[in-house]
This record gives sequence, structure tokens and C-alpha cells, in this order.
Amino acid sequence: MKIDLNGITKIYKSENMQTTAVADVNLSMAEGDKIIIIGESGAGKSTLLNIIGCIERDYEGKYCLDGTEVRTLKRKKKAQIMNEVFGFVFQEYALVEDDTVYENVKIPLLYGEVRKSDYRARVKEVLEKVQLEQYIDKKVSEMSGGQRQRVAIARALVNRPSIILADEPTGALDKKTAEEVMDILYEYADEKRILAIVTHDLQRVKREGAKVIKMEHGKIQG
Repeated sequence: MKIDLNGITKIYKSENMQTTAVADVNLSMAEGDKIIIIGESGAGKSTLLNIIGCIERDYEGKYCLDGTEVRTLKRKKKAQIMNEVFGFVFQEYALVEDDTVYENVKIPLLYGEVRKSDYRARVKEVLEKVQLEQYIDKKVSEMSGGQRQRVAIARALVNRPSIILADEPTGALDKKTAEEVMDILYEYADEKRILAIVTHDLQRVKREGAKVIKMEHGKIQG
């Protein structure tokens, strides 16, 4: 799997003004790459991550995913790629609070090709990776912040994606839990997958071998 961004620009327009969130970004990522995108709030980090994850679609420039220009993909194919190729980890977890861990983690499986009879085994497998297998039937609302982030990671990994996109994955966590969460993400990524992390706190997410990219005012510096 490979990501190639060429001249990517994203401008938000309103009635009286326009704001450039991402400005002429050129960036490539291949299997085994661990990329950390740092910058202050408003630097364009999350917007860039959303473009990579096919969440943000209205942009200028050329984005090729494994040799195919994303713009040319039909809606159904793009949705399939978002579900099976990408795993998304968000700072605010984006979990269904009143549902169980199992019900939350299985959500990506509903839109893939895994048989329903295999759902529970697949969920158990990924919960073991995040050390939450004993909580499979526990409601998310009864869990701590660190546990919720682990559930969110399990949900991101359940379809065995090739690309992990993490937006401030440690922002709401204490130092110890943050280290544990990052260990899980780096271990999963290994040398075969792409890991892209957006953060404003480099110390919490950096590991050996990770490439650091700085963004300011929508541009990659250096």
C-alpha cells in the first residue's frame, strides 16, 4: 500500500471569507512508514489526515492511493476502502456509550465481508491485542478514559487495515496510558503497514524510526 499526495490544497469558503487549511502539500508514505504530523491548533493537521482517510473530499491537487487516483473512485468503492483499508483512531473515541464493547468494536465488520458467525471471534482477537478481552460485554459508559481509547483502537483494527490514521490519540490520556496506547499502535503497524499520527505533543507519541513532519499555516515545513 502506498500514499502519494501532490499539491494538495484545501480551502474553506464562507460568504465573506476563505481560509486555507492545507496549502500545496506533497507527501508520500509506503508500507512500514510511521509518520508523525505535529503543529499547533489550526495548522491543518487534522484536515490533512481527513483528506488521506477519504473523509474530506473537496480539495485541490492529486491524491493517489496504491496507484489509483482517489477522485476517480466511485462512491461505493471509496466507502469500501474507508472501511477496509483505513483504521481511524480519534481523540474523543467516537464510541456509542450505551452499547457494549462488543457492539462498538464490531461496527466496521457490518460493512465488510466477514461472516456474521465470525464476528465475535474477530472481536475477541482484537480485544486481546488491547488487553480488554474480559470486558467484551461491558458497557462503554462504565469504562475509564484509557479503556475507552483502547476500545476505539480495537474498533480501528478489527478489519485488519493497512493504514492507521490517529488524530490526537493520547490527548485525553495520562502519561502511562498514553504510552500503552502508542505501544499498541506501533506494534500493530510493524513493517507492513502505514501509521500516520497527528499530535501537538511529540514526546507522547514518538518512537524510534518514526518520521516527524511539522505543519504551520497549512504547509509542511522543511
